[in-house]
Amino acid sequence: MPLTKDRNCAFKELFTSGASKPTYYVSHWWGESVFDFIRCCEYHAERHGLSPVEATYWVCAHANRQHDLGTDLGSDPSQSTSNKAMGLAEGVLL
Repeated sequence: MPLTKDRNCAFKELFTSGASKPTYYVSHWWGESVFDFIRCCEYHAERHGLSPVEATYWVCAHANRQHDLGTDLGSDPSQSTSNKAMGLAEGVLL
């Protein structure tokens, strides 16, 4: 995505100005339809009785800087942004 590449930012950073705590950390399959992925998250929120305002999903593909993954992932996986987000989240969806 050119906008994230030009700004060296994650897609998520285009929409928020600061840190946000994830309710759920979500990983996905790149071959999955975006609409199917969204339906799965909506179904998950519904099954857990969460309103759209209550449930925040930290989607790895949108929260990592895809053009600079080496920085986000680093040399120690335990210090990666993904691992830190999983530690902050109340749950993980795979």
